[in-house]
Amino acid sequence: MIAFISFTIIIEKNRKNSSVFHVFPLEPEHQEIRNRTRIEILANMLTVAHDGALKTHIMYKANLSHRQLEKYLEFLTNQGMIMKITDEYYGGTKYRVTEKGIEFLKDYARLSAHLNGMDQ
Repeated sequence: MIAFISFTIIIEKNRKNSSVFHVFPLEPEHQEIRNRTRIEILANMLTVAHDGALKTHIMYKANLSHRQLEKYLEFLTNQGMIMKITDEYYGGTKYRVTEKGIEFLKDYARLSAHLNGMDQ
């Protein structure tokens, strides 16, 4: 996997009128590149579908392939965390988070905060 790191370069003149370069990474810490966990993907999908979303919106905003989208939507639907609704305005099918899905998101947020040392 290729990682691109952005830097800020500041050029200034020193007392001898020669250029001095200072290189500072834009990211405050080294960030490890890794794949998302299944739980992170589910949380992303539920967040996107919070107020109702089309399949394509969930797919693009959660950064999923069509195959992944279908697999995870089936799982979330079977678990009762997301439901299909018919959009009255457009007549198409949308997906909306259920109460069980909202509880999952709350639990996920609490656990993430705790694991990141920001326990509330």
